[in-house]
Amino acid sequence: MQKPTIHLNGTSGETLTEGYLDAMDAISNAMRKLGAIAPHARDYYVQGDDAFHKVWTENAARVTMLQHVRTEIGELLAHVQEQLAEREAIRRGR
Repeated sequence: MQKPTIHLNGTSGETLTEGYLDAMDAISNAMRKLGAIAPHARDYYVQGDDAFHKVWTENAARVTMLQHVRTEIGELLAHVQEQLAEREAIRRGR
């Protein structure tokens, strides 16, 4: 995964941090909302014996995809925060 480098001509570390935190919050909210509408067998039994298993598997895959994206955003956030900490350490050392 390509990660951003904070520099004078680019997006500020603070803006990146805020954006990544907002994105992670939105993904967490989406995961909560999906959990609130988790599939229930009563909605699928009329479609056949294997319908509920299929939809449950599909739903689990959606949640897994969201978890994966949230993890990646967390890695980007950590990278930005490391750069900000390094800059602060250099600034204090002067």
